[in-house]
Amino acid sequence: MTRKIKLYAITHDILGDVFWEVFRKGLIDAGSRYNVDVEHLRPGKFSPEVQASINEAATVAKPDGIISTIPDVAAVENPLRSAISQGIPVICINAKD
Repeated sequence: MTRKIKLYAITHDILGDVFWEVFRKGLIDAGSRYNVDVEHLRPGKFSPEVQASINEAATVAKPDGIISTIPDVAAVENPLRSAISQGIPVICINAKD
């Protein structure tokens, strides 16, 4: 039996936002369809700094990949670059550029 791929999706949203609930459902559906373990992590309140801490913790867990929003480049750039430098693929979503 092969090991399931583990992905963390880290977003800046708050509970109850309809846009992000659709996003979350898509993550869960895709994970189920492709047999991937996807965990959606979010700060609970809008805080790029808290999101940066979540990105750091996700990197320490050594997932197969990280999907992250970029609400504030200055806050999340270093944790995401750290993940990349450790060989963890990072996909950025919901970012200006």
